[in-house]
Amino acid sequence: MDLVSIKFAEILATFCDESIDSITPLEQSGSSRTYYRIHTSSASYIGTQGLDVSENLAFIYFSKHFSSSGIRVPQVLGQSADNRFYIQEDLGDQSLYQLLLSGTFAHSNQLYQYYQEAIDLLVEVHTKGSQHINFSQCYPTAEFNQRAIAWDLDYFKYYFLKLNDIVFDEYALYGEFDVLTQAAAAIERPSFMVRDFQSRNIMLAGDKLAFIDFQGGRKGPLQYDLVSLLWQAKANLPMDWKESLKDYYFNQIRLFYQQDKADFEKGYWLFILIRTMQVLGAYGLRGIVQRKEHFLQSIPFALENLRYLLEEQYDQLPDIPSIRQVFLNYYKQYQHV
Repeated sequence: MDLVSIKFAEILATFCDESIDSITPLEQSGSSRTYYRIHTSSASYIGTQGLDVSENLAFIYFSKHFSSSGIRVPQVLGQSADNRFYIQEDLGDQSLYQLLLSGTFAHSNQLYQYYQEAIDLLVEVHTKGSQHINFSQCYPTAEFNQRAIAWDLDYFKYYFLKLNDIVFDEYALYGEFDVLTQAAAAIERPSFMVRDFQSRNIMLAGDKLAFIDFQGGRKGPLQYDLVSLLWQAKANLPMDWKESLKDYYFNQIRLFYQQDKADFEKGYWLFILIRTMQVLGAYGLRGIVQRKEHFLQSIPFALENLRYLLEEQYDQLPDIPSIRQVFLNYYKQYQHV
């Protein structure tokens, strides 16, 4: 047996009397973690190998916290002494994203219902899932504050603007980054923010939705996770879905948090912009640099989202004329490539 198999066999023995029949590597995602499907004679599990111990510990803590709150996430069943390996519950292969791509469900009434259920799940996370949570367990930062927002904008600069050789005035760019970070940091951060709450990370486990990939979560604004779900680039949800699902979320969350509709909307559009810039940076790194096909395919959809914001919803945003002009010039060139 190789080292990976030995480690998982040792962990399995701590909670199960069966031995491993097979271990199959799963398709690599955007992270540096490696996942395996582990089969025994009667069950299957997901094995995770992660070199970043702090990140692993964050996942393990949040898995236990959300499970104890009655929120459906994969439970961690055992871990190695060095915390570099752990085994979690197998929630299957059916994600909301796969339903979106299927001919049966694509933009159907049934799919809309699943998105409503995803909103219900998100409300649970933002309410009872955010109670008694120890934010010091978050990694790499406990809060989506001004510095963390600035990191995301730098991601956009280095892995989208510079990677595509887009010419810009760096002094003007950082002035507008300051405008965005100050505006975003001023928005209340009352709950746990999953950070990557999008359809690829929402699983249909039996007859109930569950979510995965929450190790990067932190204290943050309510709007960010909603934006991650509704404005996921390649999901390309119809605009009327985005509007009705946003209102569906707001009408539920206002029962738990005092929310002014106009202020909520202002934050909503701001975080669409910041999230879109962040994912373009991620798509640059994962797609252009690392050549991962899913991220390359997502770039045109994210570009269209950013064009829509900067052309058709600009009055909803802080004034960022330099970013706007630089991007729209690039967008016109991109369309003719």
